[in-house]
Amino acid sequence: MFRIVSGIFALGSTILAVPVLAAEEWKDGVLFTEEQIATLEGHTAYKIVFGLQPGKCTGSLTTVGEWLKMREGTLTQTYPDQGAVERAPGSEWYHPTGTQVEVCNRSDKDAVLIGVQFRPG
Repeated sequence: MFRIVSGIFALGSTILAVPVLAAEEWKDGVLFTEEQIATLEGHTAYKIVFGLQPGKCTGSLTTVGEWLKMREGTLTQTYPDQGAVERAPGSEWYHPTGTQVEVCNRSDKDAVLIGVQFRPG
């Protein structure tokens, strides 16, 4: 387990530090791209770009393990057990698999994050 966690943080830190390569396209106020980047200990890592335009919300989501960083704008994430957390550019955080969250863009600008998701094999 320690090897998986160490690998997650090393891979996540490296990927979040490099520019996004995938083509980005908005559809119905939502941006989502993914690119498979590695396989590690029975999990596959994907580099993602996710965004919401002003006024958009996701509804309730259950996450896979993911390391995320805000790239632009501000998103509000609401967790059932801790309430609302505002994420501004440069914010970094980790969601363990199974995290319940709703994500909203309550600002007047597009909001985009980048990240690495770790999905079971």
